[in-house]
Amino acid sequence: MKLRLYFLSLLFLLDSSNLTIAQGGVGLSSLMLNPSTRATGLGWTGVSNPTVDPLGFYYNPAMLGYSSQCNNISVEFNPVATDWISLFDNKYSNYGFNLGYNFKNLLNGLNLSAGAGFIHSKFDFNSFIPARTDAFESYNAYGFGVSIYYFVSFSVGITLKDVHSQFTQLTGVNSGEYDLDATALDYGVHLGVPVIKLFDDEFSFELSKDSKLKPVFNYNIGYSRLNIGDEVYYIDPAQKDPLPLTARLGHTFRFGVDYEGRNISINLINYDLILEANDLLVERESFRSSDFTYQGLFGDIEFWKHLVQLKGDEKVVVHKGHSISLVETITILLGSFHGRGYQFNPKTNGLLFSTKGLFKWLNSEVETDFLQYFSKHFEVRFMTSTIFDGEGSLETDLYSLSLHFMNFSFD
Repeated sequence: MKLRLYFLSLLFLLDSSNLTIAQGGVGLSSLMLNPSTRATGLGWTGVSNPTVDPLGFYYNPAMLGYSSQCNNISVEFNPVATDWISLFDNKYSNYGFNLGYNFKNLLNGLNLSAGAGFIHSKFDFNSFIPARTDAFESYNAYGFGVSIYYFVSFSVGITLKDVHSQFTQLTGVNSGEYDLDATALDYGVHLGVPVIKLFDDEFSFELSKDSKLKPVFNYNIGYSRLNIGDEVYYIDPAQKDPLPLTARLGHTFRFGVDYEGRNISINLINYDLILEANDLLVERESFRSSDFTYQGLFGDIEFWKHLVQLKGDEKVVVHKGHSISLVETITILLGSFHGRGYQFNPKTNGLLFSTKGLFKWLNSEVETDFLQYFSKHFEVRFMTSTIFDGEGSLETDLYSLSLHFMNFSFD
């Protein structure tokens, strides 16, 4: 008996005719969802786009090394559970936190940082199959990452996920309560290249004696391999399913302008173009086949085809994201993805509001010790995003709030 309540609700819109060709039939499919509201608004990207969001390391644990360069403590949570696709009345909720420290002042200027992160995620299926109740999947993710900055930023990280799934079968030969536990491992790497700084760290355009503009151009590339682990089953070991082993590869181009004045340093505008691809590394002869094999490092991802030409296909999903940040206060998120199972090219969007730019500006105008301290060390973010935008009952809204404590050091 194949117990695939996953595909109806979690892979919901996948064209199963595509999956029957070569890939599909995985267990614990909630592991394929990204808990980050920001990443969702950016077309389910996150392996290459640098972020300090507490849930932002899900697609690439190396982000914990990157975020720890400035973040010391950060917390993120969903104020309300997400109604994941109103057609099914599923509930999706997440929270997490990060701890990090930059050891630069303790290592004679060596810019080495390390961070740890935790995510709790739960997906309630809410009995969309009448004969089943109490169906849910949940996991606790424990991540660790390190980063070193020397002309370029290089980060690596790993995540261990403890996964639990449960449902009650009310009728039939196999009626009863069933659960399973599994362990999954992720690892990832990330490289950030500040292109302009490599050639001239002081390159700028002088506006006046006390002010100047500094252009920003960074290139980022990231890779991760997610959900490495043993196969899972509820009843019959002969009917086991593999975890959704996935490869993600992507790059991000960041363009921006910083302003430096007598008493303020602020990013005026930032634009990220995010291009990523993922491949489910599980191959079956057919959807119902009990035989499967795993693919290698990149699977079917081809850099030129999927990350330059941006052509999704029956095996690889291509993700595109656009992030436009204005004076470190408002960020507009746009995204889409297409390829394996997503032939209709779903759209995403979102907004991020931050106190960071606001308090920098207030401090430059008032110049009090409190505002100076607050703008340097604290930030509050509110994020909202929509996935399957414009698709009626499939449209899903996510909300999250995060608190950040940063730039503390032991001198």
